[in-house]
Amino acid sequence: MSDTAETADAPVETSEAPPPPAAPEVPHAQDDAAATQAEPAQAQPAAQDTAAAPVSYTDFRLPQGIEVDPQTMNEARALLGELKLPQEQAQRLVDFYTGKIRQFGDAQSERWVKLNEKWVNDFKADQEI
Repeated sequence: MSDTAETADAPVETSEAPPPPAAPEVPHAQDDAAATQAEPAQAQPAAQDTAAAPVSYTDFRLPQGIEVDPQTMNEARALLGELKLPQEQAQRLVDFYTGKIRQFGDAQSERWVKLNEKWVNDFKADQEI
């Protein structure tokens, strides 16, 4: 579009910047891409339904010497059920967690023993006592 601006000397034509080029329309490619994306999304819930975990779990195997209070085990079962994990995967998580708890407990015990030994040695070395 052009406008005419009159000045004392002569009319000057000014023009606005040309509009940006229109984006090419490719409706078929977009429709194909949307259809391709929609198909896996529809197929995915069906696959999840067939591999759904049981709502209740059988008793989990715990390492010897590990005892878990019933309330904690019920909370764990509820969480594992929400995650829809099969029994085998839930057992793997229980095994992992109990192993880490045992490591943590052993490390805490070792630190406590070393601290007590230090206190005994410091006490024995104190000249005022």
